[in-house]
Amino acid sequence: MTMIESRGIAYDEAGRATGACADAVVLVHAGVADRRMWEHQFRTLAREHRVIRYDWRGHGESRDPGPEVCHHEDLLAVLDALHVRRAVLVGCSMGGGYGVEAALAAPGRVAGLALIGLPVRLVQPGTPV
Repeated sequence: MTMIESRGIAYDEAGRATGACADAVVLVHAGVADRRMWEHQFRTLAREHRVIRYDWRGHGESRDPGPEVCHHEDLLAVLDALHVRRAVLVGCSMGGGYGVEAALAAPGRVAGLALIGLPVRLVQPGTPV
């Protein structure tokens, strides 16, 4: 486990081009879990890809965010801290929602989305996706 000190976010990184300014697959856990939920996928994907998994602030080994937190901004901060140009975001449940929000906020940073068990209403009707 490594920590992004500025935000108190715990993460793991593995696979090809680890630590380089490269694209990555980023695994975003569900609200009832932490980054360990991705153990099998993390190991499997790391055989062929740079892969990152992290704990939302207030979950797993990440620090408590205090009264205000913006999870999609934390996700983009993970990309910045690890020098990821573009990422495929794999999100489960609310983690998928944070992936959608990150894609809407910074579309050039998101190469793709894989959404699992996504809550139906994450964006307001009429929002361009």
